[in-house]
Amino acid sequence: MAFSRRRAKFQNASANSVRSGFPASSHSPQILPFGPPILPHGDSPLENPESPDYSSRGQRSHPFFNAMNALTRCLELYWSSSIGKKLVVALTGLFLVLFLAGHLVGNLVVFMGPEPFNAYAYFLHHMLHGAGIWVFRAVMLVMLAAHIIATILLTKQNKAARKAYEHPATIQASRSSRTMIFSGLTILAFFIYHMLHFTVRVANEYNDPKRYSFILEGKEVHNAWKMVIDGFSWAPASIFYVIAMTLLASHLAHGVQSIFQTLGLRSKKSASLLNQLSIGYALFIWIGFVSIPVAILCGFGR
Repeated sequence: MAFSRRRAKFQNASANSVRSGFPASSHSPQILPFGPPILPHGDSPLENPESPDYSSRGQRSHPFFNAMNALTRCLELYWSSSIGKKLVVALTGLFLVLFLAGHLVGNLVVFMGPEPFNAYAYFLHHMLHGAGIWVFRAVMLVMLAAHIIATILLTKQNKAARKAYEHPATIQASRSSRTMIFSGLTILAFFIYHMLHFTVRVANEYNDPKRYSFILEGKEVHNAWKMVIDGFSWAPASIFYVIAMTLLASHLAHGVQSIFQTLGLRSKKSASLLNQLSIGYALFIWIGFVSIPVAILCGFGR
């Protein structure tokens, strides 16, 4: 009886649509004498599933873009805080500290003579078929830029947050910590000059193969050893180098211990040891780098 009533209902609906002047659409269900009405092809939910809208105008977005947006907002929020900037300064500073140690060890090979130093320079410039040195330079510039930008923004943020009635922050601060921003900018100026001098080789003849060539294991290579000797034989360049290394050592004396403090590795028990470690590392860097121009000015390799 229930089936008969349902069939009669559909038949009446079809008849009313014809009488009203509106014929049944192609999507109207077909009424068969026996069995339930059959839906037209494509109207079944199983045959035409409703796919989610991942477009920008859809109600739902793709999970990947949701995750990226959340990550971007998290990084922006973290960068805007002083803790985030301090962590960036610490991590990039740690990278630069480790780079300085490796760079110094490589530079000290100059005292071993032209063949070992030129072999070392040839290895650096042909590592990973020549791409290694450029990849490292790109990473180095990114780390240096992030370190400088975060330091400047953190300094401005600290000055803006300092109240007028507070005691000056320099009462218990060391001389190295008070001059961190100034020594850092001076080191940046020296870094630019150093890159133009020995890497880009601007306003010099270091790219002349007739004057700066060396036979290494039967191959003609660039004579980097002679380039270093000639570069530091000019007294103004050596003096500027010594001044920059002195400021760098002062920067490291405070910066190394600040890295441990920011990363939560400094305590009251280890504070004295870390201070001595920072000063010892700064002294090691200063003696190592300064020894090269001083030795050349005193006649080494000339």
